[in-house]
Amino acid sequence: MSKSILRVLLSPILSEKSVIFKDKENRYCFKVDIKSNKIEIRHAIETVFKVKVEKVRTLIMHGK
Repeated sequence: MSKSILRVLLSPILSEKSVIFKDKENRYCFKVDIKSNKIEIRHAIETVFKVKVEKVRTLIMHGK
């Protein structure tokens, strides 16, 4: 957990699908550093937003 929080969380993802997740399932989507692991992502979210994270899911999206 030596990475800076600003290097782990890059930006929120604001797509139609992510807004539906937020409204119905209370799930949020973020673009994160490709080298970050789930523990670092969890720590960054809990520190920035002062919430308890239940689960972290990751997905590597390849460009078109």
